Amino acid sequence: MPTGVLNFSKLIFSKRHEIRKADYLVVMSPCHIVTPFLRVLTKRSVILDAGWSLTDGQISRGLKTQSRIKSIRIYLLDFIAFHSADRLCLESEIQAFRTSRIFLVPRRKIKVIFTSLDETLFHANTLKSKKIKVLHEKIKKRNSGLIVLFRGKVNSESGIEHILEAAEILKDKASFILVCGANDVFPALPANTILLSKLSDLELSEVYQISDVTLGQLSNHPRLRYTIPHKAFEAGFFAKPYITANSAGVRELYGSESVVLIDEVTGNSLALEILKLKERRARLQLGTSIHASYQEKAAQKVINSRFEAFLEELQ
Repeated sequence: MPTGVLNFSKLIFSKRHEIRKADYLVVMSPCHIVTPFLRVLTKRSVILDAGWSLTDGQISRGLKTQSRIKSIRIYLLDFIAFHSADRLCLESEIQAFRTSRIFLVPRRKIKVIFTSLDETLFHANTLKSKKIKVLHEKIKKRNSGLIVLFRGKVNSESGIEHILEAAEILKDKASFILVCGANDVFPALPANTILLSKLSDLELSEVYQISDVTLGQLSNHPRLRYTIPHKAFEAGFFAKPYITANSAGVRELYGSESVVLIDEVTGNSLALEILKLKERRARLQLGTSIHASYQEKAAQKVINSRFEAFLEELQ
């Protein structure tokens, strides 16, 4: 994809005949900038499958003084893209309410469809990579009970400080696997943590399969009220107990019988909830429940079917 508005507009214009032949035009996030160009080129229905606004991503990184001008530009891009699209797909009802209010988008224009995940990426692999073999050896050497997985970026939403505090508290009772970015910066890690990065999808699948408990976003960041982290879908797909900060977005996907919701996240409260899952029966019950909810509401075939039905509504 070219950079710069001029180069980008030239590419779109060169594809105008192909674009005009389409029955529908679906723009995927984060390519919001495509939407107004398509609106000018064609009378076909333009659907922006945004999931959430680009502004949300900017908020999650923190509104520093030097980023305020950029934040305004991103807000305007969201605003123009949302109003250029015929229909807008978002990830949750609370996200739809918020977007309608902040960007002045008519609620009737918004369709809520869970983002889910591409399940084909996690097909079984019989050949373990070197990273996974080393991981197995480290876990076997520690022999410390529960295996707890956190996967994601280390940012203001993750609550990594609470996770590391819980790991220190449970140093003789659990091993923590952190699957994070290669450039993420950590304070000193407790001895019972294993840090991994740059995993393939199949390697990530292996890590999920050996984990007993998975962790979501564990902070009080305001954005968590209306978003659903990708790892929440992964936990449901792999039928793994999921502990997360209490949020309306996650509650739309899973009820309290399917996940562990923490109102006030601290290292102590997280450690306590992890210890409650020491018994295999408790983990099995949660894993079975979250997988059933995932299959009913967010499995790939379910989301595909909902999107196809949505397209038929536009005819």
